[in-house]
Amino acid sequence: MSYHFPHKTRAEKKQDTIELLRKYVACSCDILADVSETLIIDTPLLKELSQLEILEGEVDWTYIQWRSVVVANGYKQVEDAWIDNISDVSTRDIFKQWTADGEHIFTKDGVTITYKKDISNLWHWYWWDRVVKSWTHRLQLIKDASFDLLFLEKFDDKIYIHEAFLILLGISSDEMDRKEFTVWFNETAPNKFIDYPQIKAYGLKDNYQEFDEWKELKRRFGKGQKDLDIEIDTQTFIKWALRLGYIEEDTHHHRDDMKAPYPEDFTKMLYDLLIEKEMIRGRYDDKWKWLSHWNSLCYLVKELHANQLPMKWHSEHVDRSTVNWTNIIHYVDYPKTGTRLQQHDKESRNGVKNQIHIEHVVDKLVRDYEGDARGRKDS
Repeated sequence: MSYHFPHKTRAEKKQDTIELLRKYVACSCDILADVSETLIIDTPLLKELSQLEILEGEVDWTYIQWRSVVVANGYKQVEDAWIDNISDVSTRDIFKQWTADGEHIFTKDGVTITYKKDISNLWHWYWWDRVVKSWTHRLQLIKDASFDLLFLEKFDDKIYIHEAFLILLGISSDEMDRKEFTVWFNETAPNKFIDYPQIKAYGLKDNYQEFDEWKELKRRFGKGQKDLDIEIDTQTFIKWALRLGYIEEDTHHHRDDMKAPYPEDFTKMLYDLLIEKEMIRGRYDDKWKWLSHWNSLCYLVKELHANQLPMKWHSEHVDRSTVNWTNIIHYVDYPKTGTRLQQHDKESRNGVKNQIHIEHVVDKLVRDYEGDARGRKDS
């Protein structure tokens, strides 16, 4: 079964989400600008420190590297007792945290610096620089997202809660890395410790947990589970989303097998072989989407005819000697463009795409379905 977003609301819903992400990009850029300014002001030796090589096995400059640059630029070490003389308790506690591992405070011309503070400033900047890039990338993914929900067919056993969350926001995950939006969940980490006024100025939520859509999913599918570990049974989600109008069933691809020309066991084997060769996609019970050229489908039809496949159908139509071009269209979603399938056969003069794959499929059908060890014969 195929699904898509409701025609009446999908364009508006998607646009609302695009505008939301544009705000997140703009907000992140504003925060990055402030963090960059703070980094430059609070890390006076940034230029010199940036030239340091990160040693193997380390992720930052070491304290020894940092201290060598500081001393070379005229900063003097402060005595430990200096901290105890700080009158403000909160400031004193901060300095004690910065020197808890035996690192020292340095000062010059009234400017005080510490190793942990410089490292913290730099990582704060790295964090928001990455957030800006991530939101910009995500925004483009959402702009390019289709209204189809093919991934509900591809992952018909279970989906992640963040994929369900995107659906409720009107976005399909079809062309996205399945882990792409889980990064969003982790990017809210600094918000737990730092109050960014830009977030409220843009009218944004601090994190995904504040969205009504997330709360609804968590209440329905995530009882007793950690947010990032929640997996949802796909079929259960589909029934729930259909009932609430978040998605619609795509009836265009329905196939009426009450009038199926071929035996079901034959078409199931044909389906499996074509799926294996990546020549079709979709569920067996729906019309299959043909992924190759139409002249390739013509070649398949002629191969089936030449090899009397399936034998049961041909035995019931012994009076017919010409190729039947309509049977295959019962299974394959051929567009109603006014061009009959057989008209694409003339394109075969320039070669048939996936010819080897088609011949292999037919050979398997002859040998494994019909039990003829001689295999396929040329059409």
